[in-house]
Order: sequence, then structure tokens, then C-alpha cells
Amino acid sequence: MEKFVDFFQKFYESQYSRLMQKLIAEKTPCGVCFPLTPMSFHSAIANQFRRAGLNLTTIVYTGEDDFETPNDFKVLS
Repeated sequence: MEKFVDFFQKFYESQYSRLMQKLIAEKTPCGVCFPLTPMSFHSAIANQFRRAGLNLTTIVYTGEDDFETPNDFKVLS
């Protein structure tokens, strides 16, 4: 079972890496969902994705409180 879990983890990581590289290379507009993170982390996390090269345009947030984001983000709640 341990070998299966190790194989599955490596397969998932390689697929994730390929998808991220494709999103960056093609500058595909994408969004991110923050269902359980504290509000203070939203902008920081989104900006880290952008620094990595993602064309992050939308934040989906499930909380009720407003939070400050850069003006060019679309926020869905």
C-alpha cells in the first residue's frame, strides 16, 4: 500500500506541475478559492501566485467579511 500511495503522490505532483506550467505559459486567466483561510492571508497568497507567473484574475471567498484586495482582482463571495 505504501508504494501505491507514493506512486499516486508523485503522479499527482507531476500533473499539478504540468498544469501550472501550462497556465503560466499560456497566461490563462484563472481564479483561486479561499474557503477556510483567514482574511489577512488572501492578498498575500494571491500575490504569491501572481509572482509565480499565474494570470490570477479572480478570488472566490466564502466568508461574510470584506477584505482589501488589489483593484484588479474580481472578488466573488
